Amino acid sequence: RQLIRLVEKIESMEPLPAMDALQLDLEFHSLVWSMTGNEYLEKTLTGLTRPLFGEYARSLPPKVKEHKVVDSPRPLLEFIRGKSKRSAEQTILEHLSGHYDRPEKFSSLAQRG
Repeated sequence: RQLIRLVEKIESMEPLPAMDALQLDLEFHSLVWSMTGNEYLEKTLTGLTRPLFGEYARSLPPKVKEHKVVDSPRPLLEFIRGKSKRSAEQTILEHLSGHYDRPEKFSSLAQRG
């Protein structure tokens, strides 16, 4: 229920300053990690992603820094809830493609050879 409420909040928000938008996005991810019940995984992912989110925010163009739209994590939510027909890999690649150029190049979907 917490994830559903958070996704609905994200989807209803107007653009925010980039740091606020990314904090909200990180809140979603942190909630997912905490739901695993694996404290080591949660600490590791938090330690790795906080600096990445910060660096991403600093690298944004000035106009985007002022008014950033948080991409809806609904596809991730639907996968977690078992309501997606996509694989975990397809779901995460779709999510990452909004922020990174061709994330599939690091996945099993990459062309080999």
